[in-house]
Amino acid sequence: MSTNAQQYFKKQSGGSSQDPYTGNPRILGDESRLNEITLASLGFKPDIVRNQLLGMEKDLINPSTGKEFTDEELNGWIDLAIGMVEKDLNIVIRPRVVNERVDYNQTEFNSNMFINTNERPIIQVDDLVLQYGGQKLFDFDNQWIKVHNLFGQIEIQPAFLMSTSQGLLPQNLLVGGSPLGGLANTPMQNPQFSPQMIGITYVAGMLPQPPEERGINRFWYPHPDLIAYIAKFAAIEVLERWGRTIIGAGIAGYDISIDSISSSVNSTQSAENTGSTADIKLLQQDMKEIRASLKAYYGHSIGFLS
Repeated sequence: MSTNAQQYFKKQSGGSSQDPYTGNPRILGDESRLNEITLASLGFKPDIVRNQLLGMEKDLINPSTGKEFTDEELNGWIDLAIGMVEKDLNIVIRPRVVNERVDYNQTEFNSNMFINTNERPIIQVDDLVLQYGGQKLFDFDNQWIKVHNLFGQIEIQPAFLMSTSQGLLPQNLLVGGSPLGGLANTPMQNPQFSPQMIGITYVAGMLPQPPEERGINRFWYPHPDLIAYIAKFAAIEVLERWGRTIIGAGIAGYDISIDSISSSVNSTQSAENTGSTADIKLLQQDMKEIRASLKAYYGHSIGFLS
């Protein structure tokens, strides 16, 4: 048996494994780093919005202040865009620790204890336990945990020679006087289901991409197309506000004449279109193509944008 195979089947007492084939790589490591990770460090800065508006950014002013839009205003629209995109693609971006409780379902439990987490992508799983009636029954070893990080799916594969005739657990592990695999003596007399019996702690989201990895798009980095998609969304918010007041809401043009001096201004603005409608449509067309690529990469989603 090869060294890697021996390492794979070896049961370890918690912690991370340096085995490149581990099923639960600790990509983040120490969770204390999470407080240092901001949207700006992930690449979501006001400049990405200004980049989408190159050539006209100096003309775009806040109609209320008469000045350029501030970083705070642009960050607010980036936050809005991120919220919409997270729901549309069914992903999370800024990393966070998630404590999740999952129902025990016998069919899924018998399928290597298959779990679909609520948030993805998963950076790492820190803890996975079985509990019943407020009592922890079993704490799964890190080497048993197999994570499909991008899709937020977790399975359990016992280390070699650690499985038993009862499945994944020791034969002497009882619940209500019976082996866990049966759950025959639970108060509700339902051997197939037990609510919130599985507890899982994991880190979901994305991590900053170091400069030396530029051009290497790993699942835990915000990809350039994701950043551009959110920037275009925020740029539309800017254009919507600016476009209404280029020469006044609902006014397509005007003429001014004083003595022998006259001035005339015409725009594409109308009762149905603002002065920025054409630019907004160009951004929306770009977003359609990027969104199709993102949805194909991140897989199934439950969003509501079309």
